[in-house]
Amino acid sequence: MAKIQFASGTGSQLSANQTESGQFGQKALWIDEAYLQWKATPNIKLVGGRMSNPFYQLYASDVMWDPDLKPEGYSEKVDVPVNDRLGCSLTRHSSQPPTPSRAAGSATSDKNVWIIGNQLGSQNDPVRRDQADHGRRGLRVLQ
Repeated sequence: MAKIQFASGTGSQLSANQTESGQFGQKALWIDEAYLQWKATPNIKLVGGRMSNPFYQLYASDVMWDPDLKPEGYSEKVDVPVNDRLGCSLTRHSSQPPTPSRAAGSATSDKNVWIIGNQLGSQNDPVRRDQADHGRRGLRVLQ
């Protein structure tokens, strides 16, 4: 599957909000998402490009990415059904940091730096009516 999604606004990584001003002036158009997705098996999904946040989250905080963030890179998700009521999942995302950290003269300018994020989760439906999702995530910067 391939997806391309456009958005207007300021071009910010965290928002596609558009201020309606300037009367009939032209607005900028940005690529919001553009990725290729391949489902290798019913339980394995591979994605590459600029995508929606691949990690499951209940809310946004200063510790985790904003839900509007569209990271660029590679993502893998593996779902492992244990039985009809319990399942596990592993999500992994790899991307390079934004260009300011790779500017000439910075500590990482001559290194191939990648940000690697992993999330291990479980899905359970103990009474087949309620579903609960639990997750643990971690981010590392490899230099």
